[in-house]
Amino acid sequence: AQYDAAAAKATAAEQPIAAKKATAAAACASIVASAQATLEPTPMVKPCPQAVSSLSDFSSHKAMTSGGWTFNGINDGIQYGANFKGWAGGHPWGSMEATLKGVGVLHVTLENEHSNTKTQKNFVRLLKNGAEIEKLGSKEEKTINVPFVQGDKIKIDENRATIILKQFTATCYSPAPPRSCSAVKRSTSAALKGPNVAVASEGGVPFGSGSLAG
Repeated sequence: AQYDAAAAKATAAEQPIAAKKATAAAACASIVASAQATLEPTPMVKPCPQAVSSLSDFSSHKAMTSGGWTFNGINDGIQYGANFKGWAGGHPWGSMEATLKGVGVLHVTLENEHSNTKTQKNFVRLLKNGAEIEKLGSKEEKTINVPFVQGDKIKIDENRATIILKQFTATCYSPAPPRSCSAVKRSTSAALKGPNVAVASEGGVPFGSGSLAG
């Protein structure tokens, strides 16, 4: 009888402790989620630097080179205007590249106009910092969105293909300034004692007293 009474008392003491643990875990999860949402920098849309916006001017060779494009091997079928078109005549590779300023997302529309489907070497590629982002086969057209940061190098090249660059625009961002964390004060066990903290005789622990590791 004494054992049963002690077991019942222990069970009764454990139930509120378990409930408090569950409440504490839920409160902790809520705090973490709130902190993540509050501290996550929110990018703000802003005008792109001239060094980026000028890369969308395909009106002439002068406009493109002044805007930041450099060409290598592209010497045939060249057309300027609303779109840029060209390829390397007599050579397997032709390319054009530019260095980006600012932070944002590029919106690039490319087409490989070449109709030769007899070889897998007929393709146009978009690369960032030497890494291939997209490859277009014969008669393919795609719009590609590419995140970029200051100093990224964009390259468009072709292998036995025809480059048609139809769009090269960007959405630029200004990251929100980082928020600092306010000082966190350690609470004492005396300050926390109350209806939400079980006394030691009921299986509670003095939270904040330093009695628990961690």
